[in-house]
Amino acid sequence: MNETQPTVHLGVDVSKKRLDISAFPGLKPKYPNTPAGVDRLLDDLGGADVVVCAEASGGYEILLLETCLKRGVAASKVPPGRVRHYAKALGIRAKTDRIDAELIARFAEANPPRRLTTHARWKVELAALVSRRDQLVEMRKQEENRLETRLPQAVCRDIAGHLEELAERLDRIDAAIAELVEATAELAGFCERATSVKGVGVQTVAAVMGYMPELGSLSSREAAALAGLAPITRESGEWRGRRFIGGGRAQLRKALYMPAVVAVQHNHVLRAFYLRKRAEGKPAKLALTAVMRKLLILLNRIAANPDFVPDHEPGPC
Repeated sequence: MNETQPTVHLGVDVSKKRLDISAFPGLKPKYPNTPAGVDRLLDDLGGADVVVCAEASGGYEILLLETCLKRGVAASKVPPGRVRHYAKALGIRAKTDRIDAELIARFAEANPPRRLTTHARWKVELAALVSRRDQLVEMRKQEENRLETRLPQAVCRDIAGHLEELAERLDRIDAAIAELVEATAELAGFCERATSVKGVGVQTVAAVMGYMPELGSLSSREAAALAGLAPITRESGEWRGRRFIGGGRAQLRKALYMPAVVAVQHNHVLRAFYLRKRAEGKPAKLALTAVMRKLLILLNRIAANPDFVPDHEPGPC
């Protein structure tokens, strides 16, 4: 009788120029983080049943993970914060690239991460555009804050010029997002149905899909948890604390905040839901967070079913 062998998780610590690999037969301890280096790593695996696991590393992990998906090798992205907490729990204080690779492998073995799926190329492009838009908005906010302080006229003129340039760049990014939406049938259809919900606009659709490309393949609970919008209970003995949200994808929550504010004013279903929460004694911020969760769950349902046309009634929360 053949017993099923457990899946091996291969830890990879990614840096700008190098991939450090956890111990595995036939593999070198290091490979260049280049197309040729990644191909050599996957060739050396020789079709072994492994899941390549890498931390989010500011984009340096993209080449490895995308190449894995293209070549049919299972891959996962693990959260750096959880790996570091795992190391502390094990009492491991030393930190080197090789130790990090081994830690990623041990963490993934103990907590098998969700495997990445092959996303359409437009999702990768959309994620990059949405991220760049947020960077430009943040730069604009920083420059506007500087103008509120006492600065020499020459500096103020330079900031004003930079603000004009940032406005032009934002217009170009917005146009690129709109062009991508129009040119992609799947995204255009989702956008048309999603924007029929009051409070949801094209930029919201782009941000939500950009920061959660898994949208449509998740359950309501999974979507809320990934966004960090699932309430977490705090209890100890006889003590009962308040539930709170945290973790997850902060940029996604940020993208849902203003749509929720607008929806509370103009979407009769969500406004009634918000007022009901307030009548139950919930603080305004908590009630608004619940509206954000409702919106995300509805968008997830719209993405999951192309034939679903929202009737402005969000699903259960």
